[in-house]
Amino acid sequence: MYGFAADFARQTDAHDNPVDYSANYYRLDLSATIQASRRTWVTSRWAATQVGPGASFRTPLATLHAFNGWADKFLDHAQRGLDDLFLGARGKAGAWAWELTYHDFAAEAGSGSFGDEFDASLGRAFLEKFGVLFKAACTTASPTRPTTTPPSCGCS
Repeated sequence: MYGFAADFARQTDAHDNPVDYSANYYRLDLSATIQASRRTWVTSRWAATQVGPGASFRTPLATLHAFNGWADKFLDHAQRGLDDLFLGARGKAGAWAWELTYHDFAAEAGSGSFGDEFDASLGRAFLEKFGVLFKAACTTASPTRPTTTPPSCGCS
């Protein structure tokens, strides 16, 4: 089975905001279910069309932990915008559910890599009302430093 989803949002300054800006967000998800496991190919971009101080896409009430990697390096988006190209897989092994995701972070404006990240989770429900979830994130990502030579991996 194949699936897709697409999102688009545009954000602009309002009223007497001292920062004159507009920013776009778009996301495209493509997925396929193969032998009861789900593989997802995704691209996500948080793009500021006018790059400068205070001109990034704002989501103050969002839970970005679920979207731009579990290491939470991009809770406040990079001033140069963020391209997040990621590939994931999820499935079940008995009573356990698992998920693996790889992110490649890059600057939307200009060039350069913000690094990459590997996310993994393993969880299961028990006694009908309880569950346990283990999550890990290993990242080289840094939202302040686009570079062509990422640092060595540090897990968080």
